[in-house]
Amino acid sequence: MQLKTSTDCAIRILLYLDNHRNLPTAKMISEETGLTYPFFIKISSQLKQHGLIDSVQGRTGGYGLAKPIYEISIYDVILAIEGELSVLHCLKKGVPCSQKGVRCAMQNYFENVQKELISQLSSKYIADFNADIA
Repeated sequence: MQLKTSTDCAIRILLYLDNHRNLPTAKMISEETGLTYPFFIKISSQLKQHGLIDSVQGRTGGYGLAKPIYEISIYDVILAIEGELSVLHCLKKGVPCSQKGVRCAMQNYFENVQKELISQLSSKYIADFNADIA
């Protein structure tokens, strides 16, 4: 399992916004984070849709965090960018098991792995990474 590049970029955008609270513009953020403008717009749209960032329109507008960075978990970002995490195809909501309704040993094992992974990702906050780079 590998997270998308856009998830990594989303975390970097959130860290950037935490360190630049003066409502930086999309152009400023994309230039200073090394993202292309269209890629930044795509990621920021997903973050905004999930209530992680806000944007203010107008001459003095820009982007900011919608809530404190110590309340945004890694799993919140994954949900915003990638959707629900599933380590096995049959663990996705609404997807039937290939065993025609019988839970197999693989499904039981990976369901526990998935729960533990989500628990770990939910307990690590973006603010924790800010301390690592400061």
